[in-house]
Amino acid sequence: MTFSTRFPRDAWLARLGLDAPPPATSDGLAALHLAQAKTIPFENLDVRLRHGVSLAPEALVRKLLTARRGGYCFELNELLRLGLAASGFEVRALLARVLSGRPEPGPRSHEVLVVALGAHRFLADVGFGGPGLRAPLPLELGRTETQAGEVFRLAEDGRLGLVLQKRRDEEPWADLYAFDPRETTLPIDIVAANHFTATWPGSPFRQHLMAARATETGRIALSDLAFDETVDGRRRTETVAPAALVGVLAGRFGLRLEAEDRIAVEALAAAMT
Repeated sequence: MTFSTRFPRDAWLARLGLDAPPPATSDGLAALHLAQAKTIPFENLDVRLRHGVSLAPEALVRKLLTARRGGYCFELNELLRLGLAASGFEVRALLARVLSGRPEPGPRSHEVLVVALGAHRFLADVGFGGPGLRAPLPLELGRTETQAGEVFRLAEDGRLGLVLQKRRDEEPWADLYAFDPRETTLPIDIVAANHFTATWPGSPFRQHLMAARATETGRIALSDLAFDETVDGRRRTETVAPAALVGVLAGRFGLRLEAEDRIAVEALAAAMT
């Protein structure tokens, strides 16, 4: 994989529902970030179905733009990185350790982006699925940002670097992931982390079917047959009937599946009961 500057920005903007690129400002960054989070869903079907994941720019364009599929963190954030770079933003990729749902910090298996705008830097991440950001977060310790009823902040850990935390209402702060903006991440590091995450038998993406997408007032998320909808920070959960799973992926997440993948997903759903 190379960090190529050849990127069909107009096709990306059209996929995001934007007629023209916003300016390379904090408001423009926020507009692009939210537009991608709302229109290109997080989903791990190719990992769950053992298809493999390519991060080559042409593969990302073919899958996420032309075929109108989604992807998981490496695909979504690589697409955002390419689009931002083509739109005049200074952006670089980093690897983060997932903390959410783990008794101990995980490996560096999640890609995030840091965007520099003059003297200010922002965390950008459209690939953390259900609990992730909707909008970029300033790299400022302790500053809280409310996004559709969910509150985010960055804390400092002397061992792990910066920790993205989240809470709803008066809940305790929950750690999502940690990253060190001082580290150098090379393209081959992203390739290696993607390969590990997509192929390691213990990877949750190999064991569960997932999808998520930001909405106007919150987000929707799917984990196997559990469907969550969060509106202004309030969450409700329902169980999807196995026979309805393909329809939910198409209707709620906008995924266009080939016939072979529809059959495979139907088989997975039947095995979940």
